[in-house]
Amino acid sequence: MHVTLKQLIQIIFKSFGQIILQNKAITGFLLLIGITINSIEMGLAALLSAVIALITALVFKLNKKNIEDGIYGFNAILIGVAVVYFLNNTFYNWVLIILCSIIVVLIQEFFIKLKLNVYTLPFILITWLIYYISININPELLKINLPLDINEVNKFLFPIYSFGQIIFKKNIIPALIFMLALLLNSPILVLNGLIAAIISSVFGYLLNFEAAAYIGIFGYNAVLCAIVFNGYKFSNYAFIVLSSLLTSIVTGLMLKFNFLVLTFPFVIVSIILKQLEAKTMTNLNKIT
Repeated sequence: MHVTLKQLIQIIFKSFGQIILQNKAITGFLLLIGITINSIEMGLAALLSAVIALITALVFKLNKKNIEDGIYGFNAILIGVAVVYFLNNTFYNWVLIILCSIIVVLIQEFFIKLKLNVYTLPFILITWLIYYISININPELLKINLPLDINEVNKFLFPIYSFGQIIFKKNIIPALIFMLALLLNSPILVLNGLIAAIISSVFGYLLNFEAAAYIGIFGYNAVLCAIVFNGYKFSNYAFIVLSSLLTSIVTGLMLKFNFLVLTFPFVIVSIILKQLEAKTMTNLNKIT
């Protein structure tokens, strides 16, 4: 597959956009800016991951359309960001990022060959492996990432914080940039994302996870589900509401048992509800 420098840059930015299920280079460019704000190291790790993932896909001559759409890059980018977020900075982190970016592309291709859309599951599996091996072998490898103090945040902005938490960002500015990235694709994406974040966070609050609800921990998986089920129809909103409630339940259970949440609630709920949606549409077609 022959690609020009311009195409390579577009593919890399599209890889960033695919984190929030968008296929536009400008969306990805804004996400890279949001990731880099407050952490140049995180931005460099994300960019390195995207480049390594692209090279891997080209070397293995994977599906051309998937390469062009950035499908092979977004899981690698999330791993790069996660390594910087969770691990203390050492030279070995960059080696780890390179290796994991290669591996995650091959895992992604495995699921693609099976015709399974598993969203960010490859990122989750690799990050769990890195995190729990680090805890058991040498806990000092892990950074102490203090959560946002709810006394230092505007509690009314919890839906906005949810957008930032998609990519490990706790500050309001990256969250607003991520929202802008979605807004450029469709205003309804942002509106539905806010609705989902509010529903899931309020439910998380009712489950007695007050602090987590206020800082967006309960909202970001619901935002991703809202993007998956985005639309104007009643059925779209039914699935958005249902997915928001279900992601809250899964998040609450994972927090209760001290398990690393990441985007697992989004993945498991989206896969299940997508199956339900497909069956519902099939039954309606049979009736009509």
